[in-house]
Amino acid sequence: MNLKELYKALKPLKSKIILEKWINFILISVIIAFGLTIGLILLSKFTLISNIFIKVTSIFIASLLIASFILVLRLPNMKNLVDKGDSLGYKERFLTAFEILNDKDKNLNSFEKLVVEDAINKAKKADFKKEYIIYFPKEKVKIIGIMLIGTMIVGFAPSPLKEKLDYQIQLRENIEEEIKEIEKVQKETQDNKELTEEQVKKIKKELEELKKNLKKSKNEGDILRARQKTQQELKKISKDSVQRDLKKVGESLSQHEITRELGDQLQKGDLSEIKRSLDALNKELENMDEDQLNELANAFKEAALALEEDSQLRDSLMSYQEAITSGNLTELQGSYKQLSEQLDNLASQNKELREAIEQINRLMNEEAKKEAAKGQEQSDNQGQGQGQGQGEGQGQGEGQGQGQGEGQGQGQGGGQGQGQGGGQGRGRGHIENENIYSRQLADKAEYEAQVEGEKNQGGHIHQQDEKTIGSKGESIPYQEVFQEYKKEAISFLEDDNIPYGIKNLIEEYFTSLE
Repeated sequence: MNLKELYKALKPLKSKIILEKWINFILISVIIAFGLTIGLILLSKFTLISNIFIKVTSIFIASLLIASFILVLRLPNMKNLVDKGDSLGYKERFLTAFEILNDKDKNLNSFEKLVVEDAINKAKKADFKKEYIIYFPKEKVKIIGIMLIGTMIVGFAPSPLKEKLDYQIQLRENIEEEIKEIEKVQKETQDNKELTEEQVKKIKKELEELKKNLKKSKNEGDILRARQKTQQELKKISKDSVQRDLKKVGESLSQHEITRELGDQLQKGDLSEIKRSLDALNKELENMDEDQLNELANAFKEAALALEEDSQLRDSLMSYQEAITSGNLTELQGSYKQLSEQLDNLASQNKELREAIEQINRLMNEEAKKEAAKGQEQSDNQGQGQGQGQGEGQGQGEGQGQGQGEGQGQGQGGGQGQGQGGGQGRGRGHIENENIYSRQLADKAEYEAQVEGEKNQGGHIHQQDEKTIGSKGESIPYQEVFQEYKKEAISFLEDDNIPYGIKNLIEEYFTSLE
């Protein structure tokens, strides 16, 4: 007879005790979980909590796991077993036997042996599964029922900040969608075999920063600023990737009006645009007068002198300049071909990096347009109008009295108009074959005008002379002025401080006016 034999006899009782403890722990954990759920739902009525169903589920699972873990830590020991057994009417038989057997150094006498034997026999014969009754925990179940009803009431109760929360939910969904798109771009960049490891790292770093800033965004303004910041950093990487001598030539050529477009494209390192601009410039040579040819030759000469290292490119620029000056068409075409090939070779350096960045930029702009389309309120009554107008007039007047004057005025104009349809709208446009004033009109120098009036009852006419500042401009075709404005606007947008997205917006605006 030993302690193990007594423990084995009491084992059925232990199973019932563990079951009772587990039921109580589980019910307590469910009560706690419902309490946390009610608190979480209440909080969600006043602040955005994403994936609330998942969070509630997690609370209940965590509560059950914690209850099970506590049960493992609080399994009944031998002392608990004998105490519970004696409480069933065995008058401390199990406790006495436990204390006798627990003293390992003690030799049992005949009386103690009888006591232990009696306890073990009683335990073996006992039907603990029937004797030990687990009572239904009515109070705990009642509390759970009340909390379940409370959870339903709180869950269906309207939020006082519903519109704000709906906006935040939509914003969060948009952010998550954009982050998924960014991760796709990251994978595509990683798989791009034409990019070096260092280039991939640079792009990845900026996209990781963008994801981080998007997750922190509280409104659409934050998202826009995050995008613009990333686009600015990518733009710097793109510009820095342009070959240094190519950039120097571009900077020099941009100082001259006649070569500005080519210079801007050289600074960006856009291979196709460089080729297009150079071809266009070469074709225009036939129509240039002597002053324009001299300006063009001087521009290429200055660009050549700006180079310090690349002697081949410098020689090609000087050869092209000399060919322009001499007017030798054969020599000009040969110099042009040589210069074009050299520029192409220089522009090809890091071309893949710039193309990858441009692709990323387009994707970000597409995402921005999608979000704008989602957030825009639709109306059944929308209208769009366009207007055109033209007027002419003459007037003469003369009179005597306190003042005397005569004059005439004439005006002609045409252009934009506004209109309304079923709802409201705005139109843009211009008259076909229209002439408008060049920009010099804004600065008319010493230009005099008279505004004539009508005779008053006393027979007098009030005359007022006005003088403006600037120089009078000229009336030229609309398309010429328009292209000048567009070219200057796009050139200005190449500044590092102008975000990619704004550039696309301005380009779309000018396209709509054509």
